[in-house]
Amino acid sequence: PRGSINFQISAPHRSQTYSCNLISYSNQCREYEILATADETLAELTDGCQSMGGEFRKTECPDENFVASCVDIVRNYHRPDVIYNNLYYTGAPASWSDKDVERVCADLGGEIE
Repeated sequence: PRGSINFQISAPHRSQTYSCNLISYSNQCREYEILATADETLAELTDGCQSMGGEFRKTECPDENFVASCVDIVRNYHRPDVIYNNLYYTGAPASWSDKDVERVCADLGGEIE
């Protein structure tokens, strides 16, 4: 039901999927493809996720109650080492309308998928 980040990376630079689950806080989940050797980046993403009340794990975002995604978001244009997808979900605590997702996605510089 949703897209994934597509990278053409040769071995030994394999990427792994991680997520920052913020569903209980804002009905969002961020999904990252990170190189297995990117320890510093993983530490930054873990700290950032936890500072927002999220849970950072080596897994994809859940499919349950998924409504929309904003893809190909660059975390930092000055250091574009991380590109992620932001996934949106229905229900409490935040309800995401199509209009809200479009606005936020445009602000993040991503594309609706």
